[in-house]
Amino acid sequence: MTTIAYRNGTMAGDGRALGFDSVSVGEKTKVFRLCDGTLIGVSSSSLGIPKAVRDWVEKGMDVSDIPVPRNDDNFEFEALIVRKNGEAVLLDGNWLPSDPVKGEYYAIGSGKQYALAALVLGKSAKESVEVAAKLDVWTGGTVTAITH
Repeated sequence: MTTIAYRNGTMAGDGRALGFDSVSVGEKTKVFRLCDGTLIGVSSSSLGIPKAVRDWVEKGMDVSDIPVPRNDDNFEFEALIVRKNGEAVLLDGNWLPSDPVKGEYYAIGSGKQYALAALVLGKSAKESVEVAAKLDVWTGGTVTAITH
């Protein structure tokens, strides 16, 4: 899957592209800045879900207009959405967003335990994803960091 972390206005994500049960097939960007400055990162092992989630969030997260994955009843994903004011919304495998939360840092994905440990120790979002990449087999590649 991936690791995505946020701290102090910066969101970072690894670049390991889909490799199923083997080595990575390349790299891709997993963290994005939307038109209004909102940052979003999506972790998923299901093809097409990250883009569907990102597009849905960009359109306003209308629960009556939830994207439905085709040919995949077992999709999974996590998304971290952080507004410019630092308020975060989490999605965890469904299309029902959490209530807004405000915290010092956040992490999602397969390497989130490692990233959270690094964040607790004062590391930046980018550094925490780099730590996760050393410990989580599903996290790797170039780490991209973006700001509001």
